[in-house]
Amino acid sequence: MITVSGQQLGVLTLFGVRGASETGLYYVSFAIMGVMMGIGGSILGLMMPVLSGMEDGRKRACWRAIKISLVLVTPVAFTLATYPEVPLGLLGREYVDAAPILMLLALTIPATLIVTGVTSLIYAYGMYMTILILGLVGNLSRIGAYIPLSYLMGGVGVALSYALGAYTGLIAVIIVCRRIRFNPGFKEALLVTIFPLCLALVSHLLGISWLVGAPLLLFLPYIIYLKMGILGRKDLRELAYALAPRQTVNEIYQYLRPIIDWLID
Repeated sequence: MITVSGQQLGVLTLFGVRGASETGLYYVSFAIMGVMMGIGGSILGLMMPVLSGMEDGRKRACWRAIKISLVLVTPVAFTLATYPEVPLGLLGREYVDAAPILMLLALTIPATLIVTGVTSLIYAYGMYMTILILGLVGNLSRIGAYIPLSYLMGGVGVALSYALGAYTGLIAVIIVCRRIRFNPGFKEALLVTIFPLCLALVSHLLGISWLVGAPLLLFLPYIIYLKMGILGRKDLRELAYALAPRQTVNEIYQYLRPIIDWLID
């Protein structure tokens, strides 16, 4: 209830302040961001019943799921943040005005994935009051900023409020992780995020065309993850199984095995 309110009140507030046109731009951007979140969220969504049924190894399983979802989605999220006008332009020229909104929303995806994963772990431990507090911290800060920022900045202000809630929730989750002695590998999470972020900044500052920048942002981070050991052979297998049937993955692997061995070893 709290989470839904934190997400949907932004749309209602913007409609009341700026009208249907700008609300439509925000809603379309939020829907595109939701598709990206759904890719990583599908992995984390399956984790909650698994963690609840485990006697041991919950923290390791939780971090593994968070890492795989981050690795899968973060390069796509930063590509979306760097070139938001591309998917919006496919919907129509009038939607390109929503590019700043989509950029801000896309930048919240890594933080939201971490919060979602840790919340599943806390739920498995039966710490329901902690879950309530986390929901209040993240969403009340978001809700409180909707009205003033929507008056000042319109749809961009609502997107900024949403981002404020996401990163406030992340700070609260870090505090809770210390309390339950869960070290989710924030160093690895930072490395997963920093490489596509740097590539995104370079592409944006140099004005690199999306025809060149988007493929680099989508594929180069994965090569870096493999060479630095952030992504191992087992992780790569699980990622592939999440995207395609096992038989198809095994057939493709036979052709790509020399390249994969070079990247990992």
